[in-house]
Amino acid sequence: MSLLDAAEKLFQERGYHAVSLMDIATEAQMTLSSVQTHYPDKQDLLLELLERYSPRQPLRQIFRQIKGNDPEYLVRDLFMRLITSMEEHPRFLEYALLDVQVNQASYLTSLMTEIAGDAALFINRLSSLPGVRPLSSVMLGRAFAALVIGFVATQQFAPRAARFAMRIFPEKAWIDGVVDIFLYGILESE
Repeated sequence: MSLLDAAEKLFQERGYHAVSLMDIATEAQMTLSSVQTHYPDKQDLLLELLERYSPRQPLRQIFRQIKGNDPEYLVRDLFMRLITSMEEHPRFLEYALLDVQVNQASYLTSLMTEIAGDAALFINRLSSLPGVRPLSSVMLGRAFAALVIGFVATQQFAPRAARFAMRIFPEKAWIDGVVDIFLYGILESE
């Protein structure tokens, strides 16, 4: 069993905080010193697992592939693609949460920094389309990122009863509803 596979197995079984480098070395049938040659501490293994399951390339491709000039279509299409991509990387979400706890989100920060250029191009294009209110691109980008992250988090980490209740509507209805709120707000038009 590879070192990374051993770490992942133990993290899944016992939880990250309950596993030591010695436990991982034993599981991988290696000495502690040989493990520390490659990974001086558990955080380095976590970063490697994040990289293994990272949606980095799919996310960058999504931003590059979005085409069209209809702001509503663009937002709906991007949101659906981003949610689908995140759902295809469920292990990444688990490890990303650990990254926040133990690494002060260092991996997530570098991932967002790398994706920021592609996202900014999309947001700037969206901002310039007819029908879009004059908003700060930074504000629009952050609101959209919060929307995606919030959707994924509530879907992935909601209590079991809440996830059961969420099944009332199909996922597409949830996505359409959330995007509608983003596009049109919560106030009735006058």
